[in-house]
Amino acid sequence: MSQELPDLDISQLPVDQQTKELLGQLLDRIEVLFTENQQLRTENQQLKDEIARLKGEKPKPDIKANHQPQKLKEKKEQRSQSVEKPPQLPRKQRIELDREETLKCDRTQLPPNLDHRGYREVVVQNISFQRDNVLYRLERLYCPTTQQWYEAQLPESLRGQSYGNELAAFVIMLYFSLRVPQEKILKLLQSQGIVISAGEISNILIHKYASQFTLEYQAVLKAGLASTSYQHIDDTGMRVSGVNHYVVTLCNPYYTCFFTNRRKNRETVNQLLSQLSIDSDKGLGEHIKILVSDDAGQFSQVTQHRSLCWIHEGRHYRKLTPFLKSHQLAVENFVTEFWDYYERLKLCYLFSRTIAPNILSKFAFSILLSIALSDCFQTIDSIGIEHHFIILIQIEILWN
Repeated sequence: MSQELPDLDISQLPVDQQTKELLGQLLDRIEVLFTENQQLRTENQQLKDEIARLKGEKPKPDIKANHQPQKLKEKKEQRSQSVEKPPQLPRKQRIELDREETLKCDRTQLPPNLDHRGYREVVVQNISFQRDNVLYRLERLYCPTTQQWYEAQLPESLRGQSYGNELAAFVIMLYFSLRVPQEKILKLLQSQGIVISAGEISNILIHKYASQFTLEYQAVLKAGLASTSYQHIDDTGMRVSGVNHYVVTLCNPYYTCFFTNRRKNRETVNQLLSQLSIDSDKGLGEHIKILVSDDAGQFSQVTQHRSLCWIHEGRHYRKLTPFLKSHQLAVENFVTEFWDYYERLKLCYLFSRTIAPNILSKFAFSILLSIALSDCFQTIDSIGIEHHFIILIQIEILWN
């Protein structure tokens, strides 16, 4: 017996309105029962797989579908297309020359009647990586009259140091930018004749410049918070010395800051800035007007306004798998309109920033949005989504 029902379009049936409403309720009930049935089937299979594992057998293999529906696949490919990058200069023009070297022909093996016809240029890129240990001989003077010694001074940045600033910067760059482990850094430096221990490398990375990094971190965070009226936030789990922790990312297009915390509740999120002694008596909401995040509970009621991430919002609709053809078409049309709305927002933003940045006011921008997106608003209303405030927040984000 086929499980597929005829593709019914209730609006086209020659029946009265009351019958149409009844049919709509019945079809909705079929969708609910189908969804519950699928959930029970999935749970039943999970239990069967667990029983098989307990018996030492293999569970049912997870065989993926052959391909996505073509239309949804094409829509996803359109969204994933990256913006075309501007063409690069020719390779030879991008190479900066540090020195020139002229090579002459060996005329001892050549005929005597030769005419000079210029040079052929060949660019060879190279790098010099070598030790630079310096012995500073500090002049010492003695005054018999005052019986005092006088000595030349080292450069201020080298006083009390055993390793130069370039070596310290090189170690920091290798570890933080290139993710080179400390053991490999130690082996690399020792291979060049640098006498250094693992503890001294750890000291450079952790203790020696910690205060300078903290001040720089605070300056970056303060500037980032002041640069826009909105901030993005997200968190993920990690292990610190075998203990579960969470890393919170706070950012906007101009900066990114990371916080490591033992927990990820709302109180922890609200007190992020107190970790850096930045207005410790104020919560996160007193520095940020709009917070863009996923729908996690720890990010709610922290700031005055909250905007869901567009990608996270779109995930809810991708999870909808209706049984009836008419409902499948409704979801497909809505997802299409949902991403068209997103593309229109980006076009409006591009227009406001590039074509007419000086003549387009916020009011004109709102008019432009309401005209360009009127069809999308009608679609949203027909689906029954009532959270239109996210649109206002997105407009606010575009203007900052």
